[in-house]
Amino acid sequence: MRRTSVVLAAVTAGALAAPLLAGSAGAASPPAPKLTSVTAHTAGSELEIDFVERNLVPGQNYAYVGSSPKAIETFQCYRSSTFTPLPHTYKLSTTVTVPDPRGYTANANGVVKGFVFVDAGIVGRRECKGPDQEDVPIHVTFVDYQLVDLFTTSYVQVQGRISGPIEPD
Repeated sequence: MRRTSVVLAAVTAGALAAPLLAGSAGAASPPAPKLTSVTAHTAGSELEIDFVERNLVPGQNYAYVGSSPKAIETFQCYRSSTFTPLPHTYKLSTTVTVPDPRGYTANANGVVKGFVFVDAGIVGRRECKGPDQEDVPIHVTFVDYQLVDLFTTSYVQVQGRISGPIEPD
């Protein structure tokens, strides 16, 4: 009787384990979504983050948003009537940037290639004195940046400064 119980227990344990082993060996899970290429540069007063994300569901919509923990803009005084620069410059910074969320659809290979913008959101504070002077942004710097796929929660954080000129209008 005791031997029958041990054999029955072993057979039951084997029967319960068999589906678990078969399921794990037969079906490989698909690779996780991955941001494989993320680069940034300034575009006027904004930061443009270009990216490629792979291992997505073909035809599925995805939403992306970028941000930066700090932005610095340099302003220069210009004479309004002739639009000539004056020697006075000043800098303003912020820790609250303005995102530009964008949506994309994964192609047939499960890839999204796209871009998002991050705006510094800084407005000159009217430091230029005189009735014929205006504050004009001439340079922007973003310190570090992040990119998030809001659907898959893929996330990339990049350290460093991205700077560039702003062409005065």
